Amino acid sequence: MFDTDGELVALRVARLHQLAAGITASLTAPKIAGSDGAAALDMLTELAAAGRQVELATVLLTEQVDRSGAWMDNGSRSVAAWVRNTFAITHESAVRQVNLGRALVDRMPATLAAWTAGELGMTQARMIAGAIHQLDDDLAAVIEQTLAVAAPKITTTDLRNLAYLIRQQAAPEQAADKANKDYLGQYVNLSKTLDGKYDLRGLLDPENGAIVKQALDAIINRQRRTGTAGTPDADSVPLTQLPSPGLRRALALVEMARQYADHTETCSGGGGGGRATIIVTIDHDTLTKGYGAGQIEGHGIISAAAVRRLACDAGIIAKTLGADGQTLDYGRRTRSISPALWTYLAARDGGCTGPGCDAPPTECEAHHMQFWGNGGETEPSNLPLACIYHHHLLHEGGWQLKGDAETELWWIPPDGSPPLPAQRHGIIPRAPDILDL
Repeated sequence: MFDTDGELVALRVARLHQLAAGITASLTAPKIAGSDGAAALDMLTELAAAGRQVELATVLLTEQVDRSGAWMDNGSRSVAAWVRNTFAITHESAVRQVNLGRALVDRMPATLAAWTAGELGMTQARMIAGAIHQLDDDLAAVIEQTLAVAAPKITTTDLRNLAYLIRQQAAPEQAADKANKDYLGQYVNLSKTLDGKYDLRGLLDPENGAIVKQALDAIINRQRRTGTAGTPDADSVPLTQLPSPGLRRALALVEMARQYADHTETCSGGGGGGRATIIVTIDHDTLTKGYGAGQIEGHGIISAAAVRRLACDAGIIAKTLGADGQTLDYGRRTRSISPALWTYLAARDGGCTGPGCDAPPTECEAHHMQFWGNGGETEPSNLPLACIYHHHLLHEGGWQLKGDAETELWWIPPDGSPPLPAQRHGIIPRAPDILDL
């Protein structure tokens, strides 16, 4: 019936276009647009799976256009220019699409197989491609296989951190070169616009970005507790009326600058004042030898060299805090969470333990699984971290927690759905288990 397999594929692509257009038209109809939310959720899940296959086909066809040189037929200067114009995307996005197609076909067989099976998608494939970029073929093959197996079982955040961790350990020299490029590539631009506002843009490496974000989070959390925006006219700007997280960060940045400006008169130099407190997960050998990687809780992976620099300039709190004689188990003596206990919980959970949540420790509260007033104790096994939203679900939303916050913890939905495992955000202690999956 068809002269070539290519004609059959072309017909299927045309039918897919018609089918997709029909779905969109149906969804804009009033009777469908106002349909049951559960049905919409099911359809969206199926559409996401179909979207992964369409993305894969897009990348593979891009690679064929690239390899064949067909992009030159209409006078395009490069395959990236052709992709940019065809898909109406930015040049940077077009380059990424072309490069992913080349890597997928030439160096990523395990990723291609997993993507074909619907186990991962475009974002994960790009992360894996980035992890093996500029590595020799043998090392790239091992890392690609490892990450392709792990990707379907972990979040994209965990995959990014795992890829960074593996590359740091497998190719320390190249990782050091990249870290140096990241350091030299930092910038901050502040320019005044024609209408008198200021346009602030910049880029920080993982180490310095974590320090700045830690300070911003601390100010924002204080603003949440006080209910104001922390500006001179804070009484007229209640925090509950702030329209966006972006404005909160902007006001927090201004407060940071104001506090420093006030402090310069009494400061004996640039090194005065308190240091940012950073919780780091890193093993002793990695820290002392200076190669490998550590994890700043709530911020991601950084190089061992960066951890050593932070140890000189910021407060470093090891994850093994309890082994240093700090009191972590307060029993029934108190309901409040001490700084030492809070630090341990933040390092252990790395953020909210709620299902699918990526809130960092700075946005969380310690929840007494067994309420203190009902005999619950203030000790680690009874205190998982939960963000404000998930904490509300536990108290007013009908959700429950079962298990031990120190070992195995489960979130129980109120509708009888299967229990969901608690999130554990630290990638370094979990890496061996992930790689054994």
